[in-house]
Amino acid sequence: IIASRLRRRDNWVVATATCYAVQSPIPLSAVRQLLRSALEGIGNERTLYVTGLEALLESPTPESAAQAFVRLLEGITVDRPVILALDDAQWADRDSLHLVRDTMATLADRAIVGLFAKRPQTENPLPEPEIDIPLRPLDGDSAAAVARHLIPDAPPEIVDAVAGHARGYPLDIIALSRAIARVARPSIDDVATSRRTAIARDVQTAPPALREFL
Repeated sequence: IIASRLRRRDNWVVATATCYAVQSPIPLSAVRQLLRSALEGIGNERTLYVTGLEALLESPTPESAAQAFVRLLEGITVDRPVILALDDAQWADRDSLHLVRDTMATLADRAIVGLFAKRPQTENPLPEPEIDIPLRPLDGDSAAAVARHLIPDAPPEIVDAVAGHARGYPLDIIALSRAIARVARPSIDDVATSRRTAIARDVQTAPPALREFL
């Protein structure tokens, strides 16, 4: 939500990567994701920033990916602010983390921001954060603000019902809001029904052993 708002309002380039445990031994796997996402983010301006980097972008070697990543960000940050967002960053490969940290340090005089979501029990050495925000259930006002952003046309009582049923958990707020957005004229009862539907859908798509356990 934060990234989408910044992209629309202030013309930020948002490069995102989702890290997985199975990829953590692969050098620069996270950087390659960030690189692809940044290229998508500049859209029609791609030629402006990619000229001269074609050989690096087409090369399969980690060294080429690293050079392309740094040089692309050097070019983009001259004109536009950039966010580098890593989800489940505790599983990012070490080479990517070091390169992201060093690149942000090199470009520290420009508008470049790192957002790193990690699980607290891990020890992967992420770049030192300026602001560390532990994720807990949202308070009522914050939960309602998220729901209101996702279903702006819903009446206040529906927004409050979504926030109440979700109990502050962001994923539940998002799932419920999206379900309510598909209802033409939602009522309070629809919120409870949507919650049950969302839970049922999650259970149905779970592995068989987990479904049986639940």
